[in-house]
Amino acid sequence: IILDECESVLACFSSPTLRGQHGFIWRLLQRFIASAGKVILADAFLTNRTFEFVRSLQRPSVMVQNTFKAPPRSLFRIDKPLFVPFLIDSEENGDQNYIVFSAVGAQKDFLSRLAARHQGKPMLVYNSQVGDQVMETLDNIHDAWADTSVCTSPTFTVGNSFSPKDVCFDAVWMMAAPTCTARDIVQTH
Repeated sequence: IILDECESVLACFSSPTLRGQHGFIWRLLQRFIASAGKVILADAFLTNRTFEFVRSLQRPSVMVQNTFKAPPRSLFRIDKPLFVPFLIDSEENGDQNYIVFSAVGAQKDFLSRLAARHQGKPMLVYNSQVGDQVMETLDNIHDAWADTSVCTSPTFTVGNSFSPKDVCFDAVWMMAAPTCTARDIVQTH
């Protein structure tokens, strides 16, 4: 059994996501694990939740740590009232941005303010309300993202690996809010 993004899988058991089916689904997961020859748990951000879960399995375990070091990046904090105006300025300057909003409402607010001020290049927008045609652009992000800014919402949190070799964004912008865990919002970029 492979539990990729195990932190999010395990987090479901302490959230309303399972709509009262927590016990049934937990027992089902336990049965699958008990009958599996091997269980592999993977996540870029392991916490005590995963370590406690592994201990509870009462099976021999091995931890393999990824030692890849990402290149250094600069981080700037922008106060919330200035975030959208600065981001709009960046778009008006022709920058290619990767923009992450942790709430669809904040994303929509930004897009309406951008549309009111700027009629520049199109932007690819992903959220839970876009249709299949937009989501199908994910099949070939090298072409779809080549010359455009990309604006995402919690639709992109875990289980996605978008590392296009030919696309280099000028900046990554993140408006984080308590609607997503810090781990999820950071992982979206």
